[in-house]
Amino acid sequence: MNNFCILIIDDDESTHDVLGEYLELAGFRVLHARDGSAGLQMLAELRPDLALLDVNMPVMDGFKTMEFIAKSRELRDIPVLFLTSMDRSNLKIKGLELGAEDYVVKPYNRAELLARINAALRRGERYRRNERAMEGNLADISLPELLQTLDIGRKSGCIHLKEIAGSICVASGNIVHATFRNFTGIEALTRIFFLAEGSFSIEFDSLSGAELKKPLPIQKILFETLTYIDELWQMIKMISEENSLMEINDTGIQEVDFFQKLSPIKLYDLIVLMRGDLKENVTSIADSLRKHTVALVI
Repeated sequence: MNNFCILIIDDDESTHDVLGEYLELAGFRVLHARDGSAGLQMLAELRPDLALLDVNMPVMDGFKTMEFIAKSRELRDIPVLFLTSMDRSNLKIKGLELGAEDYVVKPYNRAELLARINAALRRGERYRRNERAMEGNLADISLPELLQTLDIGRKSGCIHLKEIAGSICVASGNIVHATFRNFTGIEALTRIFFLAEGSFSIEFDSLSGAELKKPLPIQKILFETLTYIDELWQMIKMISEENSLMEINDTGIQEVDFFQKLSPIKLYDLIVLMRGDLKENVTSIADSLRKHTVALVI
């Protein structure tokens, strides 16, 4: 939920200090208003993604503030959570009937409050507007983080990586389809994780392509594949510290005719375009270098 903005409307300074700091640490931008009237003005001018609203405040109390929000065409799509020390059941019912997403009583459990905030944001205008598609760059958020986000939210969709011609589709916490050029399944996944860079786009609720016969749990794949990739990089360093150009001279590798047409070819491209296990490909390239059937181009 990074970069989502939350407005705290409360006359209690300790709430602003303590809760505001906690929300900022959780990745939110936080705005502050000390009464309902000031809160309404900030809602209209700054359009936060969610408001946390106290009940008992000077100038305009929380219920009157909520009534105004619910009647306003411009503001009624902003999710509101009551956050108050008033614990009477009739007040909870009133707050919810006025249109609030939730009613949380102080003192609150921070983790529970954060979960309620995230749930309300997922029902909010900004999330609904963006949930059909999302774009970004793997320099800002890694592929494992993307997959973990989809896993936590139990979202279904496909991550498309245009620059490397790869895609990963997930559903209910499982990877159900993966492609990289002409590779599928685990062979595709290891190549995608090895090369992962550039831009990405996510199509939510879109599961293009044939599904894997056996869905792969995201968390299990992350652990196993990232361990595999770490070991792979250690093997590659024995060949070259850089993504060197390779000159294919003879029959030292599989499909030599195909790769001779591409020669000179970058080391990383050679590793992923060769058929089979990537570690075995690195071993094959290292053997070919020793036999001088493949050469590094300086």
